[in-house]
Amino acid sequence: MKFKIVGQNGETEVKEFKSQYEADLYCEQKNYERLERLGLIEHLDVPAVKFE
Repeated sequence: MKFKIVGQNGETEVKEFKSQYEADLYCEQKNYERLERLGLIEHLDVPAVKFE
């Protein structure tokens, strides 16, 4: 399966995947990296809920 991928700067590339699942994983990873770069996802070393 070949997909045309358009980057955020308008560049396009054609990428080939073995399955739709593999293509979805690739897109999910790229989206996650972008959100992380924008500071919208933070990795915290503290638990979200404190139990007393």
